[in-house]
Amino acid sequence: AVSGYRKEALPEPGHYRIVQFTKKPETVDRDYSGKDEKKEPTPLKVGNISEFLRESEFGKILAGKSRKTNKSQHGTAIYQMENELSYPPLSRGDYFYLDNMHKDHLEVFDSRGRFVQSLNLDGTVNPAKTKQGLDQKRKISI
Repeated sequence: AVSGYRKEALPEPGHYRIVQFTKKPETVDRDYSGKDEKKEPTPLKVGNISEFLRESEFGKILAGKSRKTNKSQHGTAIYQMENELSYPPLSRGDYFYLDNMHKDHLEVFDSRGRFVQSLNLDGTVNPAKTKQGLDQKRKISI
């Protein structure tokens, strides 16, 4: 199942709320044995962080709550949260950047530069990448 957050319009123009959702995978592959196999949807990928912040719903939310720093990591700009975000939990002062190798998730660090979590580009936590980052004790220079 895929879970995340989405923006839902309210009756008053310009107002919206963020709601959590869970969706079962809809992609079905048929093999020659006649069995149906459900596959997880392909993760969202972008060309660069600017594209992500400009074109995706979650990116637009982050763009309004963060600022670009003068730092970079692996050739991609590092952004810092200026306001808290409760979905997923990002604190004021946290840093994030787009993973430049895969371009399908964000690496998130606390205000001291210590790794916190990896987020898919739809705002969901990526457990495998988060575990890998914590095991490697990743850090960024602030």
